[in-house]
Amino acid sequence: MNQYQEETNRNLIHNILNEVKDEFTEAGEIFENEDIEAIDGDLPTQKHFPGMIFSLAVLKDIVDSVSLTGIGLVLTTITSISIAVILFCWILLNGGGAWKKRAMKNIWARFVAYAVLETIPYINLIPFNTILVWTIHNKEKKLVILFNSALEKFKNAGF
Repeated sequence: MNQYQEETNRNLIHNILNEVKDEFTEAGEIFENEDIEAIDGDLPTQKHFPGMIFSLAVLKDIVDSVSLTGIGLVLTTITSISIAVILFCWILLNGGGAWKKRAMKNIWARFVAYAVLETIPYINLIPFNTILVWTIHNKEKKLVILFNSALEKFKNAGF
């Protein structure tokens, strides 16, 4: 490859990266240099809505609100902790490849914050777990679309 072709390729890559960064910015995300490794490979697949996990999150939020009445406080605590462990494992297993790590970036802080907030009476009436599962799914869905678009741009350009 001669110097002119190398310069042309560098300019093309630079232009594509600027398009990708603009697309991410429009979607409320930031495309960082380490994200380049996430678009170097196969297209990430869109996951289906995690219905079972979402149902467990709703159930946990309901159980948390019932515990305020004093009815079955021990039972609701055990149930709530069990479901929290399942949600924790789901979040842990959800952080796979590079683009998924990007999706999970701020989720751990939210999980811990929600867990702390749930210990405060009456605050635990807010469905934190349901919000968390919904947020994770939507963030992942948005990032899959953005990374697929970026990868398609590079593939269409011959890279």
